[in-house]
Amino acid sequence: MLPNHVLEYFLNADEYSGLYYQNHQETGVMFASIHGFDEFYEELTVNNQGIECMRLLNEIFADFDQLLREERFQCLEKIKTIGCVYMVASGLKTSLRRCRVRAMSWHCGITVSLSCVLCDGACGVVQCHGIVVSQCRGVLPCINHGPIVAGVIGAKKPQYDIWGDTVNVASRMDSTAEVGKTQVLQETQVLLAAQGYGFEYRGPIAVKGKGNLITYYLVNKPNFDKDSLSPLKRMQK
Repeated sequence: MLPNHVLEYFLNADEYSGLYYQNHQETGVMFASIHGFDEFYEELTVNNQGIECMRLLNEIFADFDQLLREERFQCLEKIKTIGCVYMVASGLKTSLRRCRVRAMSWHCGITVSLSCVLCDGACGVVQCHGIVVSQCRGVLPCINHGPIVAGVIGAKKPQYDIWGDTVNVASRMDSTAEVGKTQVLQETQVLLAAQGYGFEYRGPIAVKGKGNLITYYLVNKPNFDKDSLSPLKRMQK
């Protein structure tokens, strides 16, 4: 499935060049994995050969999808799911970029706000299935910001995806995260601290291909009401 802004490009294009891509300099990227799901998934008679495990994951991700329909999260784009990982990015929709102010800070902030809601939402769904709480305990959100390349690959079932160092680092932080805590790099922490977000120092973590990177955990965020979280309203200020 392709995002609406990509579909509009293909529908309005005079000719097809054979490759669709866009460079985005100011984006927020988040990988949110469901902790313990790989260990939880088993094909047993008691769980209908794994179907009930899939049902739980589907309920969690369907709730995440529903959140992205809310006005406050309209600038976020679901990229894909990879196993038990939910991948989302902000800063890809050109219609919203036209009125941005302090775009990088905004995209980081709204991505972090979503991560907080995802943690609460996942816990609620998991706790409705008391039998699995000990294994699937919550979400591991990891966020990075910076430039990426977005594009469509493939002729049959074309896939919209994003690439770049920003994406790779966010993905690789997942293995070091803690349940229910949003983890960010020091550069993202500095950007968000100026907006009133609070963090605790986590320390250096080993990131494949990058060595040791300084990370922080989010501990609190500014108290925005729903209207103040509206992307169009805040970016037009």
